[in-house]
This record gives sequence, C-alpha cells and structure tokens, in this order.
Amino acid sequence: MKTTLVELVDVIIQRIQERPDAQPSEKGLRTWLLRQGYKKSDVDAALKLVQPRFADLAKGTEKVRNSVRLLSVHEEYKLSPDARNALVRLDLYGLLDPLERETVLDQLAHYEGEVGIED
Repeated sequence: MKTTLVELVDVIIQRIQERPDAQPSEKGLRTWLLRQGYKKSDVDAALKLVQPRFADLAKGTEKVRNSVRLLSVHEEYKLSPDARNALVRLDLYGLLDPLERETVLDQLAHYEGEVGIED
C-alpha cells in the first residue's frame, strides 16, 4: 500500500470523525479530497477501503478489536517499519478483517528481504 493511500485513509477517517453530525457521502469526500490535491486514483482506492464503514465511523460505533495480533519474529523482520505501521492502522480502524490480515502476512513468505509499504 502506498504511503499516500495510508495517508488518505487517515485523512478520510479523521474528516468523518470530526463531523459526526453529517452523514458522510462518497461524492462529498471525493470532491473534498480532490480539492485538497490528492490524485483521483489514490482517492478511488482509499474510498474503496473506507466506504463500507462510513456509517459506523460517523456514529463512532466502529468495531472494537478484542485482541491485537502480535507479529512473529519472522513477520516483524520481513516488514519495514512503514509497512508494519500501515498494517496496524488498517487493523485498528477495522479496515482489514482477520482473514485479510493473515493473507497479507502469509504473502510475506513470497518476498525476499524486507517488504516495504509499496510491496
């Protein structure tokens, strides 16, 4: 995941939580993000991640994680600090369910060396 995409997800979630009285709309957020100077392709990808959870984020009822999945020594070694932080943020925001997270971590075995955020 690109740094810009991670940043955009953070910006979208922050915008939604700052305006709890307003029901978020994809069109409104898209227009606002494009005015902020983000690329259309990045905005599309970020909204695709966040859109299914608009209502929960606006109400402050996003899923509460009961536990945090600790990375194994091997997984921690393989992920760059930026990639680790992005994975944790997506997990904490509820944008990555446990099966998706495990799939991402399983894919680490296919890479040699450290896996960066773009990978």
